[in-house]
Amino acid sequence: MYLKFQKVVLHNFLSYGHSEIDLLDKRYCLVSGVNNDKKDNATSNGAGKSSWGSAICFALTGETIQGISSGIKNINISEDLCYVELYFIVDDNEYKITRYKNPKSDLKIIVNDKDVSGKGVRESEAVLNKYIPDLTSQLIGSIIILGQGLPYKFSNNTPSGRKEVLEKLSKSDFMIQDLKDRINERSKILTQNLREVEDKILADSSNKTLLLKQISEQEEVIETLKQPRDFTSEISSLETKLAETTSLLQRVKSQISENDVKNNEKNNLLSNKDKEKLAAITAENNEFNTFKSSYFEKKSTLTATINSLNTKINSIKAIKDICPTCGQHIPNVIKPSTETEECERLQLNKQLEELNIKYTGFEKIHISELQQIEQIYARDTGDILNDLRIIKQQTDFGRKQEAEYNQIIVTLTTQINKINLEKNQFIENLRNAENVLHNLTLGVEKLDKEILYNICGKDDVSKHISVINQMNTLVKRDFRGYLLSNVISFIESKVKEYSLEIFGNDLLAFALNGNNIDISYCGKPFENLSGGEKTRVDLIIQFAIRDMMSRFLNFSCNILLLDECLDFLDATAAEAVLNFIANYTDDVDSTFIISHHAQELEIPYDSELIVIKNENGISDINWR
Repeated sequence: MYLKFQKVVLHNFLSYGHSEIDLLDKRYCLVSGVNNDKKDNATSNGAGKSSWGSAICFALTGETIQGISSGIKNINISEDLCYVELYFIVDDNEYKITRYKNPKSDLKIIVNDKDVSGKGVRESEAVLNKYIPDLTSQLIGSIIILGQGLPYKFSNNTPSGRKEVLEKLSKSDFMIQDLKDRINERSKILTQNLREVEDKILADSSNKTLLLKQISEQEEVIETLKQPRDFTSEISSLETKLAETTSLLQRVKSQISENDVKNNEKNNLLSNKDKEKLAAITAENNEFNTFKSSYFEKKSTLTATINSLNTKINSIKAIKDICPTCGQHIPNVIKPSTETEECERLQLNKQLEELNIKYTGFEKIHISELQQIEQIYARDTGDILNDLRIIKQQTDFGRKQEAEYNQIIVTLTTQINKINLEKNQFIENLRNAENVLHNLTLGVEKLDKEILYNICGKDDVSKHISVINQMNTLVKRDFRGYLLSNVISFIESKVKEYSLEIFGNDLLAFALNGNNIDISYCGKPFENLSGGEKTRVDLIIQFAIRDMMSRFLNFSCNILLLDECLDFLDATAAEAVLNFIANYTDDVDSTFIISHHAQELEIPYDSELIVIKNENGISDINWR
């Protein structure tokens, strides 16, 4: 991908009013700032030197290079409109992207003079991601806009996080995910096939078990049918049992009715006790709620006064009388004392604590009173509840007997009817039973064949799943390292090459260690380096990654923005870095260098972009 930025337009964005910045063929361009806004108390800081770079990232991703997506309209301008317009070319396609923040968020996309925008922001962002999916904040902050304080600086990540970033930038993560998705999809299909085969085996086995049970039952039926039977004696015996069961059922129903009467009487007594308990609890709660209401009213008044004092104290303490840049006392700024307010706050907090202690004591008494009411109620209702439990047990036992007797009656009646039917159809039933037994036997033989066939199919699917699982393990464990090995080897060679130019030695190491990417110089981990060493190491690594993107993904861009990349460097180190940048950026049309040390370091440049912030807090662009 060849990315060529042409122009960016800022309208009421951050500190800007309306400004247009031509990005083509600026060669080495120094970006300096002049801040005339007295509120900022600065001469250069806060002018907006870096804001136009953030605007490029905002137009493409919806957030600045610092990761900010809200509060970006210039508050010093009354006009509500705020947008960024970006003109650029990707390969042979011309783009014009306009991202609005105010009066509402919107995104307009023009590709080759054709509007391809969606109906809303989400739909438009999906369209933009389809056209240029690689232009993420991570990529922009890794190889286009480089700076010491930016969140996407490679070294900001943990050692394991660096590996994840490199996987995304080199697209190895995408390739791995694509393989994972394919393997997972195949695994799902095979798992579904296995589940279907297992379901068939289970269903056939269940059906076979059912058929075998039916065969056993049918064989018993046939055996019974073949034996001589005394149908008259059987029916007489069943009718005697039916009469005895009916008599027992009537006796149980009578006992259940008596228990229902007793149960109603006991429940009425219990209801009266409940009413007495409720009245006692209500009286106690009313007394406590009256005290509680008074407590919360006093507490609210004390809390409001304390919060007001806290706000006042914090406001006074927030006054800045020391310059954050130079550490000097700011003229004409006096920070008042908060001693009186803090003393008053201490007294009020003490009163609030005493009030809370009093509330806690009263609450414990209230809880004790409620517990005493519960104890009295439990004592008064214990015998009643015990009687109810006994009655319920007797009633439940009676209903269980009633259900059992009813079931016995149904069973006996059914048996009598069945024997009468069997008596009339004895010969026909025997013949039918033999036919059923024959059909069931044939069914079992058919199921045995189907079960054997499905077991063979299950073995085949299981073998395929085993192969897929092995492939999945390989992709997760070994293949990821293989994909990254060439990328890391290339970056490491570039890191050492650039280390020779900037440090004068090749002692800068960039290596994969398990799931981590370790960065060290002269044997010291990156985290232990000095500020100047970190500055140079960051720059070397970011340029090496930029080379990797060009080598492996054919990515290049016509601009490079270096934001305060000379921080913590003395003149000698800065000269080495500037010489390196001059040699490195031959393929870049416009290299923008932002630095507070431009004059003292004598940074060479072909053009100068001056950001001037006026006394009203509005920045504008001047070229020299």
